[in-house]
Amino acid sequence: NHPEYFALTEEGKRKNGIEDTSNFADKEGHICFSSEALKNEIFLDAKAVLTGQPASSRRAIFHDGKPAWPSPYHTPGEFFNIMPNDSLYHCRCSECKKHLDDNVRPGQSGWSQQTSNYIWKFYIDVATRLKKENIPGFVTTMAYGQYSKIPEFDIPDNIVMMLALSGPWDRYSGKRQKDQKLLEAWTEKLNAKCYLWTYPTKISVPVRGIPNMTPRAFASYFAEKSPFIFGAFIEAENDCWIFGYLNYYVFGKMMWNVKTDIEALLLEHHSLMFAEAAPEMQDFYETIETHWLRRIAGKTVDTPAGPVSTVPANYEIWNQIYSPAERTRINTLFQKAENKVENNPLALKRVKFIHEKLWSPLLQAAEEYEKTLGEVTDWTAEMPELPPENSIIIDGKGDEKAWEKSKPFWLLTNKGNPQEEIDVQTICRTLHDADNFYFFIECMEPFTNEINARTRQMDDAMLWQDDDLELFFNPSGDRKTGYQILVNSKNSLADCRFTGSLSEWKWDSNAEVKTIVTEGEKWSMEIRIPRKSMPDCTGRLICNILRSRRIGDKRDPWYSWSPYVGTPRQLENFGALEFQPAESFSLLTDSDLAKPVDQHGRIGAWRGTAPLRQDRRIFRTGGASVRLEEDAEVLVQTINGLKPSTRYRLSFFIKTSNVKSLSPYGGGIYVRFEQAQKGKTIFFPPNGRYQGDIPWTKQIFELTTAEQIGKNPYIQFSRHNKLTTGTAWIDQVELLEINEK
Repeated sequence: NHPEYFALTEEGKRKNGIEDTSNFADKEGHICFSSEALKNEIFLDAKAVLTGQPASSRRAIFHDGKPAWPSPYHTPGEFFNIMPNDSLYHCRCSECKKHLDDNVRPGQSGWSQQTSNYIWKFYIDVATRLKKENIPGFVTTMAYGQYSKIPEFDIPDNIVMMLALSGPWDRYSGKRQKDQKLLEAWTEKLNAKCYLWTYPTKISVPVRGIPNMTPRAFASYFAEKSPFIFGAFIEAENDCWIFGYLNYYVFGKMMWNVKTDIEALLLEHHSLMFAEAAPEMQDFYETIETHWLRRIAGKTVDTPAGPVSTVPANYEIWNQIYSPAERTRINTLFQKAENKVENNPLALKRVKFIHEKLWSPLLQAAEEYEKTLGEVTDWTAEMPELPPENSIIIDGKGDEKAWEKSKPFWLLTNKGNPQEEIDVQTICRTLHDADNFYFFIECMEPFTNEINARTRQMDDAMLWQDDDLELFFNPSGDRKTGYQILVNSKNSLADCRFTGSLSEWKWDSNAEVKTIVTEGEKWSMEIRIPRKSMPDCTGRLICNILRSRRIGDKRDPWYSWSPYVGTPRQLENFGALEFQPAESFSLLTDSDLAKPVDQHGRIGAWRGTAPLRQDRRIFRTGGASVRLEEDAEVLVQTINGLKPSTRYRLSFFIKTSNVKSLSPYGGGIYVRFEQAQKGKTIFFPPNGRYQGDIPWTKQIFELTTAEQIGKNPYIQFSRHNKLTTGTAWIDQVELLEINEK
């Protein structure tokens, strides 16, 4: 009934949890801080909570539709939480706009003092009125984000404040001294202790597979903070709970007794857990803490604004931190530990348990890195030279003849997305000349009337919240410093240079861009990027392209050209755009399986025993794959030009889902390399069959052909219909002669 209570957007909508839900927090709504009527309603809510009145007296409704004071936020008779919603949106009404910064993520200087003052005045007005009316209890809020700066006026003593600080992993990040000064200043302002919200979380350090056990850091951090706090919370999301179990244990001990002797506590842990193997296991735990604290969570880079935290690249993690030599050393530690307790069954069991739960995941992550490294190297597309006689007009149409020279490539679902089907295709073409890079990208979209994007100022860092395209470049090839250009369908553009999580928005690409929307079909972007805006590159451009699709209030997991990218700025997993298109020497034609299925059920030179089933939602290259399933179990091509006694390399991508053998004989998915000579058939994989659930995986096999090749040799992918359940997908099949010279 009161839309004016909610924050007003630039487009004139209200952040009421219904009209405009740009991110997860918008579903709860955001308020207008200039509304005195709203302030009065909040005061009346606070009065009701603190005097023990039922929620029904204020018509307070919880998510289930029933009257309730939300227990995580309010404690009737004691505490009323006045903190606004997370990811606070700054109301754009005429009054709020005078006091609140724009809704743009700040740089190193952070949000303004004026913004913090304005928000805190709202809290203080409510708390002061409660105090004047002798209402018992306390008003609680955090000092967080936009309102972490200390307000320039008095704070009543019925406000209890929780301060957001970095937390135990800040020792080497450059933040610790700054955070300590802020904490001391706040307690002086309040004339009271506060409590903390800290962030020892893998959300801010997204390194999977590596334990983040730092018990000594937890102990020293909270001991240091103890004179100024009466409690704390740790936000400790993890990819595996047990990776941080000693963190939680030590945190609990410190909250009970800040004088806990951490060295005695850890010695007790190691001795009771591992008996005679305690020294080796202590070495292991200390190694984990040192690497995480100093070299992973604590890695910094020098910037004009001072040292800034950044997550190390995978190359550094697996070649310098947990290098092959370091992994070998720790493997030896575990072997020594097991040998020492071979006659102590319980201790041996615990050593093996820790190896399985803490160390094996790291070894698996290292193995995955090595595997992905080779695949990333091979992940390429073409960026041919723009013919001198041609030119590109940046109008969003992409209808120049020159674009026909560019072989298209498609975006895929990003790494880690459990859904490998794409809902809409995104088709990319690229060109280059001596001065510029050119991109023409078509974002297929049947619901163009529901695209969620808005016209934004240049370099609005929140553009990523829209339905947009993002281009990432690493022209130097060092996989360290990147360049990012974001464009939405409204033709708004933002660009920055970045190192890790640090963004330098002053960098300007000087790009010329144009987007157009074709109703009910797609939106397209055409862009010219001057090469002089970035370091020069020759031969190839390290690159990735992302698409964030946002239709109405629904946001799809983003699409990525490189399927190996887990987070947007993961430079080491970007692909390469090759300036000189590689000539294909594969003996197999139509390798990408992208041609339309013809009237005979074939795809170019590929055939089956039944019409081939092409899949344009699950694929690896070319916008299509072939699906092997019930009644469509064979994919075959005759090999023309196969030589005898010659080395070849066979490669292909395969994905399987729920493939099971119904018999010990012949079930599963296999590849038959038929040389048309008795006894000379080769099967892949060499041992067994493809079964179970296999994510898209590149398979590479080398073989030597027989001394004689019969008539019509062929390669065949098979799913034995009577002996197999499930589905397999095949893509990008190549057979290349290996030059032994």
